[in-house]
Amino acid sequence: MPVFRIFKSELFDNMELTEDEIAKNVNLTLLVCNLVINEIKLTGFWDSPPAQNRLRAELQKIFLSSGFINFPNMVVKYKELISRILEHAKANHFKMIQE
Repeated sequence: MPVFRIFKSELFDNMELTEDEIAKNVNLTLLVCNLVINEIKLTGFWDSPPAQNRLRAELQKIFLSSGFINFPNMVVKYKELISRILEHAKANHFKMIQE
């Protein structure tokens, strides 16, 4: 849910979402969370700038893909979103890899 809320606040300015927007936001959240969890589980991930850069590149591919580039504010905020997602993952590392 925290990642969903990050996307809702950054991309949709916390406005009420339609059913379609909720579904797309859930899809984006699942894709991003699954990717991040798989990557941060790797031994030494937080000590490896190349691994972190790979994850940043993969997140950028997702955010700028045809399925998500049309989200409001995506083009303007995708770099900020990548930073926020990585900050969240680092702060919640153990919680995320246990789920």
